Amino acid sequence: CGKPVGTVIAIDRLPIYPIEGVTIIGNTDFTTAATLEKLLSAMKGRRADAVVSDMAPNATGVRAMDHENIVQLAYSATRFAVQMSRVGAFLLVKLWDGASTIALERDLMRFYDKVKAVKPMASRSDSAEMFFLARGFKGLQS
Repeated sequence: CGKPVGTVIAIDRLPIYPIEGVTIIGNTDFTTAATLEKLLSAMKGRRADAVVSDMAPNATGVRAMDHENIVQLAYSATRFAVQMSRVGAFLLVKLWDGASTIALERDLMRFYDKVKAVKPMASRSDSAEMFFLARGFKGLQS
């Protein structure tokens, strides 16, 4: 039938094998200004319909520290999504449950109509891994 519409941009700190139809920004850190410049260039002035973040830091084994590190990555993805998404867009962001989970959820609720905590079926039941699915971006108030 119809040809797919839209642009998919993938970013990873590790090399990524080419994927047909995907703009790849590999061997780079999402949190750097240089990566943001590359990402904005690849977006060509368009707004995002979806931002999906599976970012996770290298685990130290210190649960509280690992949690705070992944929360900072989640906020990086959230800041990008809030600045670059179209109204109605969604954000899916990875997290390890911990002390700052409720604060992140509350912050997401400021910008999205619905925020839901989801746990992947592939995740062990005793794992702290979870995601927030934030739907219905409200846009930024001027």
